[in-house]
Amino acid sequence: SISPTGRAVPQEIPTHGNSSGQGASPSPAQQLNRLVDNLLVQSLAPSTISAYRLAWQHFRQFSLEIHCTANIKPPIPEPIVCQFISYLHSKGFAPASIASKLSAIGFIHKIQNLQDPTSTFVVRKLMHSIQKNHVPDGRLPITPPILSQLIDALKFIKTTYYNQCLYEAMFTFMFYSLARISEVTVTNSSQHTLTLADLRGNLDSNSGLTSFLVQFKTYKHSSPSAQSTIQIQPHPESPHCPVVSLAKYLQLRGRNPGYLFQRRDGCPVTSDNFAKALRACVLQVKLDPQKYTSHSFRIGAATQAALQGVSDSNLRLLGRWTSDAFKKYIRT
Repeated sequence: SISPTGRAVPQEIPTHGNSSGQGASPSPAQQLNRLVDNLLVQSLAPSTISAYRLAWQHFRQFSLEIHCTANIKPPIPEPIVCQFISYLHSKGFAPASIASKLSAIGFIHKIQNLQDPTSTFVVRKLMHSIQKNHVPDGRLPITPPILSQLIDALKFIKTTYYNQCLYEAMFTFMFYSLARISEVTVTNSSQHTLTLADLRGNLDSNSGLTSFLVQFKTYKHSSPSAQSTIQIQPHPESPHCPVVSLAKYLQLRGRNPGYLFQRRDGCPVTSDNFAKALRACVLQVKLDPQKYTSHSFRIGAATQAALQGVSDSNLRLLGRWTSDAFKKYIRT
């Protein structure tokens, strides 16, 4: 970590100063080094610390895959940095995301008074080439604050109380289960739409609802034998808890068999129905409907999970990805 005491940044990030001799009482010089470390940590915003943590996790993964070691430490040679850039590009990371990870590498070199390998002519030209040839994905992530705004907007669009509860449940469900639109609505090529039978409530000893289990029997690119089960946990700190929202909707929906998300007349919610409701809410909160689509829930949830330190392997399972394609969804 930047700090020998590991206060804020994980140990993947190298340390400023000399942190040897941790088994003995620190000398006055070592104590001052630790004070320097702490002050350096305090100079970083929490979001920057999270971004640097994620950057070094990716660098460690690159080192393991390409060089069979996670022990590459500063000073990092320029060719290794160029390989790391190419590695991230091949994984589908956007230029801005790659630049953010280079900032983490550059910062560590600078605080150790080492030459910054991310600012060389070759690295700059490599990044210029990536930016020049990049076709941007214009979709933006729905973050927890935006999710809350969209749900609040349901009260102001012209719809019924049932539909307010329906789309609140769908919005929260899509975010907290990283759901694809084909998993919650009927589309032109629907094969994976969830039914009521795929959902089960978990109860405590007093018969109180604690969470939901969702079984995805099939999903995009799944094999015939593949299934995925996700637990949707309560989020009491959120103004719109997914468990509460889903329970409120289910009480109105009733227990009739069929698709999980249905309109009042019992017909399934189509992708067009959902797109129109989401667009109305996006416009209500004055966001761009071209940039916030149904896939923005999945992008936002993947980004949020990555920022919270969820490992690549767990994130791949949570989002039902069968490859590393999920990495292009992470906007950090």
